[in-house]
Amino acid sequence: MNRPCTTPVAATPSGAALPLVSVMIPVFNQAAYVERAIRSALAQDYPNLEIVVSDDASSDGTPAVVERFILDNPRAPVVLVKSSVNRGILRNYHDTLYAHITGEWVINLDGDDFFLDPGFIRRAVLAAADERIVLALGNYCEYAQATGEQLDIRNSALAPVVDGNAFVTLFAKGGVVWNHNCILYRRAAALAIGFYWNEQGTRNDWESFLRLVINRRVAYVDSIAAAWVQHAHNETARLDQGKYMHNYTLIEGVCRFALDQGISGDLVDEWRYRLNLRETRSSLFAFLKQGSPADGIRFLRQAGTVDSRLPLRVAISPETWARALLGASPGLHAWAKKHVRSAA
Repeated sequence: MNRPCTTPVAATPSGAALPLVSVMIPVFNQAAYVERAIRSALAQDYPNLEIVVSDDASSDGTPAVVERFILDNPRAPVVLVKSSVNRGILRNYHDTLYAHITGEWVINLDGDDFFLDPGFIRRAVLAAADERIVLALGNYCEYAQATGEQLDIRNSALAPVVDGNAFVTLFAKGGVVWNHNCILYRRAAALAIGFYWNEQGTRNDWESFLRLVINRRVAYVDSIAAAWVQHAHNETARLDQGKYMHNYTLIEGVCRFALDQGISGDLVDEWRYRLNLRETRSSLFAFLKQGSPADGIRFLRQAGTVDSRLPLRVAISPETWARALLGASPGLHAWAKKHVRSAA
């Protein structure tokens, strides 16, 4: 792989050279979107970037789009890595992180998404100058590909620097909203704990981030960093009860890791319950949003095998009934989503 020159020519206020930031763009059959993603990364005003597009055996000409872009823009710090077999998105994340990038900091931009704030990476790197900070978080928006409508999703309860354990507690309580494309993280810290994929254990993106911040610190940048594009082929739009149940296993992995890091059993028990409750609510709401209440009820029954308190706690929640009503009225759902979607 021919790697472009990324000489650190700028400096922090202290005079230290700006660290290299790797932008990972994993793609699979995203020929219609990938150039927009690349251009948005190049529009960042941070001067020390490498952009690695990792194609997961696309069949729609995605690699050709990237190769043509590189040919037309030979000075751009963009490289393409191609796989001959489809590994799935998490394995693509993992392999790119471990084998194909070199930055001190990393941010992931899926091939159909794009950055909005051209200053986000610069601001995030400066906000995370403290060595104890392993993750810098911004905000994002949901962007409707069909209409161009943008819905900003903001955190409103985060200080500029947050203790990592307090961050996990706040996340478990539903007080943090995030997306992969608004999270900058330290590569060395991620490599040390096993990120995204493990042949012997269960991994995911969000559980990797939660493990990363335990006993560390998190920086917050109040910026709409990127757009999470909504279209007919989003992986996250697929209803899959097995996937939702698997998330409880991921949560248990986070809790075991926390215990290994010396977190008290009482706090881990709180995290486990609140994370399981958050997962149960969000999964049920996904079924209600798609007009599948019967599947949602079946899911609740399964959730009761994880923790018998979950079905009743979720079923009696006013929020659940409100979501059920919104699921039955698309117009009302769109209005509510526009006016109340945030983490308070």
